[in-house]
Amino acid sequence: MRANEKGRSLHEYRIFETDQFARDLKGIARAGHQDVVRKLRTVVYPQLIRHPHFGPHIRTLKNYAPETWRCRIGAWRFFHEIDDDE
Repeated sequence: MRANEKGRSLHEYRIFETDQFARDLKGIARAGHQDVVRKLRTVVYPQLIRHPHFGPHIRTLKNYAPETWRCRIGAWRFFHEIDDDE
């Protein structure tokens, strides 16, 4: 695979966090769940960048438009959308 100008594979996805999501993550960390935020950023994000549709704790939600996926970290659920066109 060739790499683009930023060193990423041309087949990797990018992750964008909404402002609200970033605020929620700060709240989760302040509430004593830094391990959840750490796992999200160090384990889940790299997985989503390479294969956002598949993973041990990644599932598609039924009857959602646009198509929405969720990733589970313990009792926490994080939701994401995948834009294959962009």
